[in-house]
Amino acid sequence: MVVILRSGTEELRQRLHREFEAHRRCWEMAAGATGLGQVEDRWDALTETIWQARAASLAGAAAKLAMVLSASQSRSDDDEFPWPPLPSVVADLQRLGKLPDSMVSTSR
Repeated sequence: MVVILRSGTEELRQRLHREFEAHRRCWEMAAGATGLGQVEDRWDALTETIWQARAASLAGAAAKLAMVLSASQSRSDDDEFPWPPLPSVVADLQRLGKLPDSMVSTSR
């Protein structure tokens, strides 16, 4: 595969890379100053514990699935597979387990 770059493309790529790195460093400094990094680490540890735990009930399984939906979907209107049918699976689990809406929610 032969790639032909227009004049100035490499300079533009380098400039954009430098700008991106500057923004990333700013973000990391702000995250460190506000404690966001520690919160993310704690969130990751807690969710990992949940993913590893075996559900002891239909409600627990439905809650884990709802958490996956809430934490993983990039947009609430994402129409790419597998996202569209998954809320219906949660609704089925809710209905079959006679779970209240407040117990299992897929809203983001």
